[in-house]
Amino acid sequence: MIIDTVDNAFKMCSEHVCAKHGIEYEGDMAHGKGWALVKNEWHRVLTRLASLPYGLILISHAVDRTIETRTGEYTKTVPSLPDRARNVVLGLVDMILYGDSVARKDASGNVIIDRVLRTKPHPTYEAGDRTGRLPEVLPLNYEAFVAAFHSNNSVNALSHTPGKGSAANSTTPGNTQSGKATKQ
Repeated sequence: MIIDTVDNAFKMCSEHVCAKHGIEYEGDMAHGKGWALVKNEWHRVLTRLASLPYGLILISHAVDRTIETRTGEYTKTVPSLPDRARNVVLGLVDMILYGDSVARKDASGNVIIDRVLRTKPHPTYEAGDRTGRLPEVLPLNYEAFVAAFHSNNSVNALSHTPGKGSAANSTTPGNTQSGKATKQ
């Protein structure tokens, strides 16, 4: 089962709870009760969907957020869900896959753009794999994902490793070198 986008699903959940209780906005109920009702309904529905005998895929857009620490600040790309919805989702899912592109040069010097999935946590984007089965970067390809997921050594299970060369080691997602770009 695929929900595209989970951002819209959360908005619909909020609208449903507000309509059910005759309010216009979650904050209209005293003492944060409206927020709690929306969060509880959101958690109830997602948990119920996840317990069905199907896979559950939640798709979200991404936004850049400034993260402030004691030593400075940095930008991190995270799902565009509001924090109260995002926290429920992050506690439920086994994988957070971040779609990205990696630039590399072919033999003739043309820049090739490989679409990839990033699966491991990084300071500049949100990703993760609780299963421990996936390599850090996968081609954006269903067969490659399945092969990596079911492999004992997922790094060697892929017939095509995307982003060979210096750009593949870039810590900045979406970093494309200048030059002619060819989508692959």
